[in-house]
Amino acid sequence: MEKKSIILDHDIGTNPDDFFALLMLLNSSNTNLKLLVSGNNHSIDRALFAKMILDNQRNSSVESLEGENTGHINFYCDRYIGGFHSDISNNYLERIKNIIDNNEEVVWLVIQGLSNLAKFLKTYPEYIDKFEVIHMGLSINGADEYIGGGTNMESDPLASKYVYELGLKKMKVVGTHTTINDSIRVSPNSKLYKKIEEGKTTNHQILFNHLKDYYQRRGIWPALHDPLTASVALGYNFVSFSIKRVNFDNFGKYKLGGNTQIMVSDTKINNPESFMDLMEELI
Repeated sequence: MEKKSIILDHDIGTNPDDFFALLMLLNSSNTNLKLLVSGNNHSIDRALFAKMILDNQRNSSVESLEGENTGHINFYCDRYIGGFHSDISNNYLERIKNIIDNNEEVVWLVIQGLSNLAKFLKTYPEYIDKFEVIHMGLSINGADEYIGGGTNMESDPLASKYVYELGLKKMKVVGTHTTINDSIRVSPNSKLYKKIEEGKTTNHQILFNHLKDYYQRRGIWPALHDPLTASVALGYNFVSFSIKRVNFDNFGKYKLGGNTQIMVSDTKINNPESFMDLMEELI
């Protein structure tokens, strides 16, 4: 069976979980990673950082492109890309269209906001439902009233509203009501942390420093939101899903109820210990 072709739509350089997700996909034999496209603000810096990681892996087959520059979160990895130069294109719309045209099973894995996907579907509306979408996005916690929904929904609320209200047939959403879970945190007590700490590769060393920087900045070790979402694209069953109905207001905030149906992750993680073992294997 043909491996799924994956487009990774990321905002690497803020929370280390994007870095973890990228290494996970690069090292997995279950998938064919085709393209990286950046987003949120500092999109060119994020694309450069991703390209540097690819170069450190000696991977020349995956492109790193710049996507839409939206959102409001900071980029914290300037020190790693200082002195690093690469020609970064922003021609992601045409490149993604080409990937979809030439591959049978394509997954657009979005671990940031939905600006890039919204622009693509507005540009090529005939491509709606021609590929699978997996989004690290909408949370149901506190959604009895209208909420922003967290970083990946709030980076471009109207893009979120647009994409979700399309009612895509092949879309799944993993929310923080699932991923904020101590069982999938990378803390000094975890085997994954120790593997990175002892790692000899350049990417392991950068990731370890990025991990420590995050803890110093936030006072908490990161949960693996994006890798858990990526595991869905890889075909694992660590996350179960059920249909939720939501309603968006004119500003992109949402609450439970309404006519928009979305396949959303359940609260429980299935076998988190096995998920962490998988992460240790792939990172």
